[in-house]
Amino acid sequence: MSKVIFDINTMEIDHIKFLSKVSATNNCWYWNGAIGTHGYGVFYHKRKNLLSHRVSYVIFNSHIDNNLVIDHVCGNKACVNPEHLRNVEQRTNVIENNSSIVFDNFNKTHCKNGHEFSGSNLKMVYRSKENRNYRVCRICYNKLQLKAYYARKNKKSRQNQEP
Repeated sequence: MSKVIFDINTMEIDHIKFLSKVSATNNCWYWNGAIGTHGYGVFYHKRKNLLSHRVSYVIFNSHIDNNLVIDHVCGNKACVNPEHLRNVEQRTNVIENNSSIVFDNFNKTHCKNGHEFSGSNLKMVYRSKENRNYRVCRICYNKLQLKAYYARKNKKSRQNQEP
Protein backbone atom coordinates (compact mmCIF):
# COMPACT_ATOMS: atom_id res chain seq x y z
CA MET A 1 0.00 0.00 0.00
CA SER A 2 1.30 3.48 -0.86
CA LYS A 3 2.36 5.90 1.82
CA VAL A 4 -0.29 8.50 2.73
CA ILE A 5 1.17 11.96 2.06
CA PHE A 6 -1.83 13.85 3.44
CA ASP A 7 -5.03 12.87 5.18
CA ILE A 8 -8.24 13.86 3.41
CA ASN A 9 -10.14 13.24 6.65
CA THR A 10 -8.45 16.18 8.40
CA MET A 11 -8.52 18.68 5.51
CA GLU A 12 -10.90 21.62 5.71
CA ILE A 13 -12.79 21.42 2.44
CA ASP A 14 -14.68 24.30 0.82
CA HIS A 15 -18.19 22.78 0.61
CA ILE A 16 -19.55 25.60 -1.56
CA LYS A 17 -16.73 25.28 -4.09
CA PHE A 18 -17.22 21.52 -4.14
CA LEU A 19 -21.02 21.69 -4.60
CA SER A 20 -20.66 24.29 -7.38
CA LYS A 21 -19.16 21.51 -9.51
CA VAL A 22 -22.01 19.05 -8.90
CA SER A 23 -25.20 18.51 -10.92
CA ALA A 24 -27.61 16.63 -8.67
CA THR A 25 -30.36 14.52 -10.28
CA ASN A 26 -32.90 12.20 -8.69
CA ASN A 27 -30.30 9.45 -8.89
CA CYS A 28 -26.61 10.25 -9.44
CA TRP A 29 -24.89 13.52 -8.61
CA TYR A 30 -22.68 14.19 -11.64
CA TRP A 31 -19.26 15.77 -11.21
CA ASN A 32 -18.91 18.71 -13.64
CA GLY A 33 -15.31 19.52 -12.74
CA ALA A 34 -12.21 17.89 -14.14
CA ILE A 35 -12.34 14.18 -14.94
CA GLY A 36 -9.14 12.16 -14.57
CA THR A 37 -7.82 9.56 -17.01
CA HIS A 38 -9.64 6.70 -15.24
CA GLY A 39 -13.02 8.47 -15.32
CA TYR A 40 -13.07 9.70 -11.72
CA GLY A 41 -13.82 13.33 -10.88
CA VAL A 42 -10.90 15.43 -9.66
CA PHE A 43 -11.33 18.29 -7.17
CA TYR A 44 -8.44 20.75 -6.91
CA HIS A 45 -8.18 21.98 -3.34
CA LYS A 46 -5.30 23.68 -1.51
CA ARG A 47 -2.79 22.81 -4.24
CA LYS A 48 -3.80 19.14 -4.26
CA ASN A 49 -5.81 17.05 -6.70
CA LEU A 50 -8.35 15.01 -4.74
CA LEU A 51 -10.74 12.41 -6.09
CA SER A 52 -14.17 14.02 -5.95
CA HIS A 53 -16.02 10.91 -4.77
CA ARG A 54 -13.67 10.64 -1.78
CA VAL A 55 -14.22 14.32 -0.95
CA SER A 56 -17.98 13.82 -1.16
CA TYR A 57 -17.78 10.82 1.17
CA VAL A 58 -15.83 12.81 3.77
CA ILE A 59 -18.15 15.83 3.54
CA PHE A 60 -21.46 13.97 3.75
CA ASN A 61 -20.78 10.64 5.43
CA SER A 62 -17.70 10.30 7.62
CA HIS A 63 -13.96 9.74 7.51
CA ILE A 64 -12.33 7.21 5.20
CA ASP A 65 -10.51 4.33 6.87
CA ASN A 66 -6.94 4.05 5.53
CA ASN A 67 -7.43 0.32 4.88
CA LEU A 68 -10.62 0.82 2.87
CA VAL A 69 -11.60 2.31 -0.49
CA ILE A 70 -14.72 4.16 -1.62
CA ASP A 71 -17.01 2.04 -3.80
CA HIS A 72 -19.57 3.49 -6.22
CA VAL A 73 -22.69 1.39 -5.65
CA CYS A 74 -24.19 2.87 -8.84
CA GLY A 75 -21.11 1.96 -10.92
CA ASN A 76 -20.77 5.54 -12.24
CA LYS A 77 -17.22 6.77 -11.59
CA ALA A 78 -18.24 10.43 -12.05
CA CYS A 79 -21.00 10.17 -9.40
CA VAL A 80 -20.48 11.97 -6.08
CA ASN A 81 -23.88 11.19 -4.52
CA PRO A 82 -23.04 10.25 -0.91
CA GLU A 83 -25.85 7.68 -0.92
CA HIS A 84 -24.10 5.87 -3.76
CA LEU A 85 -20.74 5.70 -1.97
CA ARG A 86 -19.61 3.19 0.63
CA ASN A 87 -16.40 2.42 2.51
CA VAL A 88 -15.30 -1.17 1.61
CA GLU A 89 -12.20 -3.36 1.38
CA GLN A 90 -10.36 -3.33 -1.95
CA ARG A 91 -11.17 -7.01 -2.51
CA THR A 92 -14.91 -6.39 -2.07
CA ASN A 93 -14.77 -3.42 -4.41
CA VAL A 94 -13.02 -5.36 -7.16
CA ILE A 95 -15.15 -8.51 -6.89
CA GLU A 96 -18.46 -6.63 -6.81
CA ASN A 97 -17.56 -4.23 -9.63
CA ASN A 98 -19.20 -5.96 -12.58
CA SER A 99 -17.11 -4.04 -15.13
CA SER A 100 -13.78 -5.40 -13.86
CA ILE A 101 -11.72 -8.28 -15.22
CA VAL A 102 -11.42 -9.65 -11.68
CA PHE A 103 -15.23 -9.79 -11.44
CA ASP A 104 -15.41 -11.72 -14.73
CA ASN A 105 -12.69 -14.18 -13.68
CA PHE A 106 -14.12 -14.60 -10.17
CA ASN A 107 -17.49 -15.63 -11.63
CA LYS A 108 -16.14 -18.05 -14.23
CA THR A 109 -17.30 -21.61 -13.63
CA HIS A 110 -15.45 -23.24 -16.56
CA CYS A 111 -12.07 -22.81 -18.26
CA LYS A 112 -11.80 -21.64 -21.89
CA ASN A 113 -11.87 -25.31 -22.98
CA GLY A 114 -15.12 -26.03 -21.13
CA HIS A 115 -13.73 -27.90 -18.11
CA GLU A 116 -15.46 -27.09 -14.81
CA PHE A 117 -13.57 -25.18 -12.10
CA SER A 118 -14.49 -27.48 -9.21
CA GLY A 119 -13.39 -30.39 -7.08
CA SER A 120 -10.26 -32.23 -8.19
CA ASN A 121 -10.12 -30.24 -11.46
CA LEU A 122 -9.49 -26.94 -9.63
CA LYS A 123 -5.86 -26.03 -8.96
CA MET A 124 -4.58 -22.90 -7.23
CA VAL A 125 -1.29 -21.67 -8.68
CA TYR A 126 0.92 -18.98 -7.15
CA ARG A 127 2.37 -16.43 -9.57
CA SER A 128 5.36 -14.77 -7.89
CA LYS A 129 5.62 -11.92 -10.43
CA GLU A 130 2.14 -10.75 -9.43
CA ASN A 131 2.38 -11.99 -5.82
CA ARG A 132 -1.02 -13.69 -5.99
CA ASN A 133 -2.79 -17.00 -6.40
CA TYR A 134 -5.06 -17.76 -9.31
CA ARG A 135 -7.36 -20.60 -10.32
CA VAL A 136 -6.53 -22.93 -13.19
CA CYS A 137 -8.16 -25.98 -14.70
CA ARG A 138 -6.06 -28.98 -13.65
CA ILE A 139 -6.66 -30.81 -16.98
CA CYS A 140 -5.42 -27.85 -19.05
CA TYR A 141 -2.60 -27.10 -16.60
CA ASN A 142 -1.32 -30.69 -16.78
CA LYS A 143 -1.46 -30.62 -20.61
CA LEU A 144 0.50 -27.39 -20.63
CA GLN A 145 3.11 -28.76 -18.22
CA LEU A 146 3.46 -31.93 -20.30
CA LYS A 147 3.90 -29.89 -23.49
CA ALA A 148 6.59 -27.76 -21.79
CA TYR A 149 8.34 -30.90 -20.53
CA TYR A 150 8.55 -32.44 -24.02
CA ALA A 151 9.71 -29.13 -25.51
CA ARG A 152 12.58 -29.01 -22.99
CA LYS A 153 13.38 -32.68 -23.58
CA ASN A 154 13.47 -32.24 -27.38
CA LYS A 155 15.66 -29.14 -27.04
CA LYS A 156 18.15 -31.08 -24.89
CA SER A 157 18.26 -34.03 -27.30
CA ARG A 158 18.89 -31.67 -30.25
CA GLN A 159 21.70 -29.97 -28.32
CA ASN A 160 23.31 -33.36 -27.55
CA GLN A 161 23.22 -34.37 -31.23
CA GLU A 162 25.06 -31.26 -32.44
CA PRO A 163 28.82 -31.79 -33.01
